[in-house]
Amino acid sequence: MPMNESEITDRDRAMAQWCVECPVCTRARRNQHGVAFWFVKQVEGSVCPFCQAYEKSTAANRMSPPIPKMTQPEPPLQCPLRIVATRGKRSAAFCA
Repeated sequence: MPMNESEITDRDRAMAQWCVECPVCTRARRNQHGVAFWFVKQVEGSVCPFCQAYEKSTAANRMSPPIPKMTQPEPPLQCPLRIVATRGKRSAAFCA
């Protein structure tokens, strides 16, 4: 059965991973200007099979800035309150 060109294979994913780790491509995506950006945009993208696999597997332009990783927010700091009796009718609460 002939393989469809739009079908993403494991080989495409592996080649795209190399593009993600490539120091030139990473710098170009991160900075979005300079020599590396120009080189990847004008020259390398049309000849490099790794850049082409990146575009194919991510369905994004190879020059789009990296998407920040989503992280879970840290839970709020749990602070047990201590209530201390003071003179008079007021009391004070503070973290231990």
